[in-house]
Amino acid sequence: MSEMKEKILRTALRLFAQEGYEAVSISRIAGALGLSKGALYRHYRDKRDVLDSIVREMERRDAEGAQEYALPGAEETEAMAARRTEENGAQETRAGGQAAGNTSGAREEEQSGGAEFPGAREEEPSGGEEFPGAQDGEQSGGTESPAVTPRQLTEYARRMVRYWTRDEFAADFRRMLTLEQYRDPGMARMLRQYLTIGPMEYTALLLENMGVSHARERAAALCGGMYMLICAGDGAEDASECIALADAHLERMRRELERECAGIS
Repeated sequence: MSEMKEKILRTALRLFAQEGYEAVSISRIAGALGLSKGALYRHYRDKRDVLDSIVREMERRDAEGAQEYALPGAEETEAMAARRTEENGAQETRAGGQAAGNTSGAREEEQSGGAEFPGAREEEPSGGEEFPGAQDGEQSGGTESPAVTPRQLTEYARRMVRYWTRDEFAADFRRMLTLEQYRDPGMARMLRQYLTIGPMEYTALLLENMGVSHARERAAALCGGMYMLICAGDGAEDASECIALADAHLERMRRELERECAGIS
């Protein structure tokens, strides 16, 4: 990607995060860069092309981060999540077909807009730094992949808190999805995939493999606290206080999980 193309993406993303995608025009982006519309069009076809390029860039960054920050056993856990997603999808397809009186079983969520956004399907692994391999199905069993330790899991979670708050691109991407989730189903699915349901379900898989009881409830507590404090940092004068609170939350969860894994009541 050329330096100018990247500069346009970052400027557009910042504006989308502050004002919302619909409120920002190509003229607004060009003006913020000191460019004419014609000059901007030499790099991107239109505003949709800019947005699609932002999403692809996020996916690229996630793919790189997945290699750097992967948890032990992450590939096996992602494969297990993918298998469960396939099984759940087949069940939903059969149920949908019966309800509609036909055999197509088309899933309502896949038809509800947002298909133009790459990686917008909630149940598909994002392949990225934000807990890859998440999906929506019920969890069962926990012996299909090597277990990570509570310390490894919570240390990984600490990195994610900093990634979604301190990395400028990731933080603006998160804010854009937060603004647009109520208007665009595709954006809403990406928010769930990257920051809410996706991380929670992946964490539940990891907790199951540790032998932790009530894995989904514990995952909801761990990830819910993280997400709340990540978002709280946006309105704080100093986001470092929210990061410190997230660290304390994760440290408490680590101690609880280690006691349970060690068989200590």
